Formats: sequence, C-alpha cells, structure tokens
Amino acid sequence: MTESDRLPVINVWNHILVPLQGEISDAIAERLVDQVLDTIRDTGAEGLIIDLTGIWMVDSHLCAVLSRLAASARLMGAHSIMCGMNAQVAITLQTMGIDMGVVRTALTLEEAFKSLGIGRLDAKSGPRGVGGGKSRERPDGDRVRSKKDESSKA
Repeated sequence: MTESDRLPVINVWNHILVPLQGEISDAIAERLVDQVLDTIRDTGAEGLIIDLTGIWMVDSHLCAVLSRLAASARLMGAHSIMCGMNAQVAITLQTMGIDMGVVRTALTLEEAFKSLGIGRLDAKSGPRGVGGGKSRERPDGDRVRSKKDESSKA
C-alpha cells in the first residue's frame, strides 16, 4: 500500500469524511491537510468529519495538524467534528494543550453525522434523514403520513 492510498477523503452529502487509520506519519498528515482543504474548496462542503477510530496513537505533530485542519476548515465555512477518539488520544490532545475550540466531538461516526443533521429513516418517528420530509411514498404509490401530519389534521 502506498502512502497516497492511505488518504481517504470522501464527499458524503456535501460533507467531507476523513477516516484515519493506523500510524499517520508527518508527511501523510501534511498531505492530508492540503487534500482535505482542496476538497472543501472544490466542493463547497458544509462540514468535515475526522474519524479517529482507527488511529493507534497521536503525537504532538499530529495533534497540531488536526487542530490546524479543523481551524482552517472552519475558516472556509465547514464545521468540523472529530469522532471515534479513544481515551489515549483524548488524553494526548488535552496534555498537549491543543486548542480544540473550533471542533466539536462525537463518540461515534453515527453521532457525528447526527450532529450535522444527517440521520437514518426511523419508522417510528417518520423520515428524518437527508431529504426527509413530512410524507413519503410507498412502492404502490400511496403516501405514508407521519404522526405529525395526522395530529395537524385534528
């Protein structure tokens, strides 16, 4: 696997997802910043999710790079969320005194998406996901009304 293969930057619903894995060298970290910021500029992304679930360790350089990436993304109009942080990574970020004021955190990737308003369809409460509206169509063409629609009729 080459170093460039290790830099997944995924555009999902006008948000950038960056799932980091393994050991991130200084060179990879610097290239990651350039690649993510270029992607935000090119796509006009509204948010950036940095998923740290696969990170084994974080050194002082990577701490600084992640903080700088989140701050730069914010300046470009993209809200930043870090998720999947293990205890050692959290302690390292805190110990290094890295300013995390510009980045929100979430325990899981699912929670990160939820905090950006992206969720799954929930049969009990009706559509709440991307493009969710007050009603949806069944395959047979009939409309399914949410409980909210039914209560507004009464």
